[in-house]
Amino acid sequence: MRPLHDNIKAIQELSLPYEPTLKQANEFIGGIGWYRKFIKNFVKIAAPIHAVTNLNKNNQHKFHWGKEQRDAANKLKEIISGPDLVLEFPDPTGSYVLSTDASNNGLGGILKQITTSGKLKILYYLSRKLSPSERKYSTTEKEALAMVWCIDRLRPYLLGVDFKVETDHCPLCNIHKKKSRNGRIDRWVIDVLQEYNILEIKYKKGKCHCDADLLSRYPQSNAHDDENVILRKQEHGYLFPHTDTADDNDLNNCMSTAIVNVITRSKTKANVIHPTSSTSSTNITSEPSPPLESTTTTTIPYIDLTIKRIKQEQKLDATIQNIITHMNHNDNSHYELVDDVLYRFIPRGTKNIRLPYVPRSLIKDVLFLFHDHPSNAHFGINRTYEKLKNKYYWPNMKNSIINYIQSCLQCSKHNIRRTKPPGSMHSTEFPNEVLGIVGMDFWGPTHQASLHGNRYVITMTDYLSKFVFAKAVPTNTAEQASKFFYEIVCQFGPPTKLITDNGSHFISELTQAVVQQCNTTHVLTTPYHPMSNGQTERFNATFAPSLAKLFDRKKQDWDVYLQSCVYAYNTGKHATTGLSPYQLMFGREPQPLMDRKQLKVRLSRPNAYWDVVRRSRLLFQQIATANALHQNSLAKTRFDKNRPNPQYHIGELVLIKVMDKSSKLQEQFEGPYRIIEQKGPSIFVVKIESPEEDDNPDYVKQVTICDMKHVITRDI
Repeated sequence: MRPLHDNIKAIQELSLPYEPTLKQANEFIGGIGWYRKFIKNFVKIAAPIHAVTNLNKNNQHKFHWGKEQRDAANKLKEIISGPDLVLEFPDPTGSYVLSTDASNNGLGGILKQITTSGKLKILYYLSRKLSPSERKYSTTEKEALAMVWCIDRLRPYLLGVDFKVETDHCPLCNIHKKKSRNGRIDRWVIDVLQEYNILEIKYKKGKCHCDADLLSRYPQSNAHDDENVILRKQEHGYLFPHTDTADDNDLNNCMSTAIVNVITRSKTKANVIHPTSSTSSTNITSEPSPPLESTTTTTIPYIDLTIKRIKQEQKLDATIQNIITHMNHNDNSHYELVDDVLYRFIPRGTKNIRLPYVPRSLIKDVLFLFHDHPSNAHFGINRTYEKLKNKYYWPNMKNSIINYIQSCLQCSKHNIRRTKPPGSMHSTEFPNEVLGIVGMDFWGPTHQASLHGNRYVITMTDYLSKFVFAKAVPTNTAEQASKFFYEIVCQFGPPTKLITDNGSHFISELTQAVVQQCNTTHVLTTPYHPMSNGQTERFNATFAPSLAKLFDRKKQDWDVYLQSCVYAYNTGKHATTGLSPYQLMFGREPQPLMDRKQLKVRLSRPNAYWDVVRRSRLLFQQIATANALHQNSLAKTRFDKNRPNPQYHIGELVLIKVMDKSSKLQEQFEGPYRIIEQKGPSIFVVKIESPEEDDNPDYVKQVTICDMKHVITRDI
């Protein structure tokens, strides 16, 4: 790639006198030396200059500048303005850095970029002389003018992207954040800098700021004519010295050339903004590019939001034309017509700023540029609004931004929820008797097998009494699940309803056959929703810490203590029922292990024991039911507090939470899916709306409300 001569003449035409002073020679070699790392054999080439400039105070009279030094200076200028150093294409993934400086003679600036690999690239050199009136500015005003002028000239590069500014004048570090005490600088900030996303204005010591300093001390001789200053009017009415528009055309052509392939195919399908820029440029010639590794990407669309485009669209907007018509008949201080472009005055602090009125046809383009474009990275509502509120105006801007971002499919799929999962609590039906409803689950595996070869615990919990059955097993197979269930049935009778998750050991034909043979209804919970079998999951979380406190880690004998933990749990008072699970299951308290006293029950006749047990169990169940319902009510109140409870309807489009994420960058939600059935207050059946080639179009899945998200319709 070969750069245009006009774009690097700020370096090539450094106007050193035929016989410069020692100070001028030192300034020259110091500025050129800033890029010595890019110049092969720099020390050898610059040796003649170093020989006459490395003089102490006592030997300064020995300085001379002859043919050898002039040849070395010309050689360095030729190298530093060569194609290997300057004017590379910008990389959207890299960070922009603008170095600016001012001297008593002129202004200078260099636009640089640090790529993701750490490479420093030079994109543009700038310099010009100061006009006679500008030479009377204070130092702070000159430095601010250099910054504002360079940013304005580099508008095609810097508008809409984040960048940093480097200056050797510390008082300017916060001019983009707060008011200065200089009216001229404040006007420059309002009229120009407010358009740009300046991340930081960084102070650099003068000795480390040689590159921009060099250009300001030796500005282009033809960059500014003191006697015939041509002024270029900006969008917001501010004037800057300018000679012609050739450089601006070069910049625009460079930036509108195919930039970098970064948008995915799915994004391209959803993108309604069409590039308007040319894919070729006559200003830059380049060698044939090597073939790319991937051909699945597309170019960033170019969005034309110039004042010329806004002016054209305003003429076609009925609302704006109606405002202009009324302005001609009434004195409306809220609007101003400048060059047939309508502006709106908006109060900001103690001042009013003038913003272009965006016609309705361009609102979508503006929001795309400030939200979807890679330079703005799909940030949220507040950040987008803060970037736009001082640049453009249209009615109900905040509401438009809210709707646009909430309806952005990429944001909906990738953004992490920052609130409680939606959906209020819906309790399962309360059983009328013990073993009416039971839940079964596997816990494990442990890191190492126990001395008896066990790595899992299979548990069954009674929903009314909270009584738990548990057994240590070596595997979590369907055979183990069926055997355990059958053992409980043989000892205590079959339960009315069995609740399990969707594990293969529970949905296998063997387990289903055993459960069906016992005349028990088998209910499967929603996948990835353990709350549906909360009673069993809660015991798993309770007994594991107790077991960990008892067993010997060296012996791995945890299964020896399992039944002791279960017994302690069953004989302890349960917080929900107010009674022990043992009481509710058997209608009596167990014989204390540590007490030698025997329980004595006096019966009037031998068969009266059943009446005592029946009355006791009935009383216990009534107490337990009342306590459990009260606790459930309290739990629901706590659970539902500050929790959204959206409503969904059959036929609505939704996104579904991705459960098995294989990458940090994978989507949080997938879809969209369409709701085809509602199975309960918070359980829905959905079907993929637009299946891809590798998707099964008939595939349906059951999900809960906490794993769903609305697909918002875009109104713009």
